[in-house]
Amino acid sequence: MNVSILTVTFDKDIEFLKYNRKSVSMFCQKYAKSKVAVYDTELSCKDSYKWCLDKNIDVIIESEAKLMNRGYISQQYIKMFADKYFTDDTDFILHLDSDAIFTKEHKPEDLFIDNKPVIIKNSYEKLDQNFKNQNYKDGRKNPIQWKKITEQVLGFNVDYEFMFLTPFIYPFHIFKNVRQHIENIHQKSFLEFMSAQEMFSEFNALGAYCHKYHHDDFVWIDRWEEIDKVNQRIKTVRNILEQYSRYQVYRKVDLENPDNPITRRLGKID
Repeated sequence: MNVSILTVTFDKDIEFLKYNRKSVSMFCQKYAKSKVAVYDTELSCKDSYKWCLDKNIDVIIESEAKLMNRGYISQQYIKMFADKYFTDDTDFILHLDSDAIFTKEHKPEDLFIDNKPVIIKNSYEKLDQNFKNQNYKDGRKNPIQWKKITEQVLGFNVDYEFMFLTPFIYPFHIFKNVRQHIENIHQKSFLEFMSAQEMFSEFNALGAYCHKYHHDDFVWIDRWEEIDKVNQRIKTVRNILEQYSRYQVYRKVDLENPDNPITRRLGKID
């Protein structure tokens, strides 16, 4: 199985990126390739790009992404072209956030079931009910917003959200298929479509498309109806990967604190 890793980053995440890359070099020897992608070399990604060059890390510049309205859309544009950055013999691409840290040596197959990528599907109806019941005070937004956005992007009804648990793994060929689908629905190039977007969710678009058109190529786990399987999946992933954040309260890590959990796991960055 040929699985490669793609991390899209920018300068605000550079300190996390350093640990991310260290964790990949320590624990991801069984992956075919691991690359970092940025959307400029002068502004928002200047330091990240230079750091990757200095460390001989394979870094990609996606210049078209600079044409988006927001950096938030730029980084998603890059992810939607993940197939562009790897060779045709790639089977799957694993998307790894800058603040995601591998903590244990493993092989890609450890994240698959029966050689299929796993996606937890999250009922929007139940997500909405749960969100309202929880009454969060930490700035979280109701994920129901992604239902309408994803439906408008793909042109069909969407009942599930697909961003419950990172990392997200998709077949190499899917990215082109989804881009072409969006172009057909909106009768414009993918670049033209994306450059007009204020809100977009790449993994909800990919997940919903695959759930409808490539259902048998994945293992789908229902978050609310298959609790034991969900818990087992969380255990499997968290055994080798931790997701941190520089801004989300419920998983925030202060890297300036020398006793932070990432440094305790991986040691200091040279």
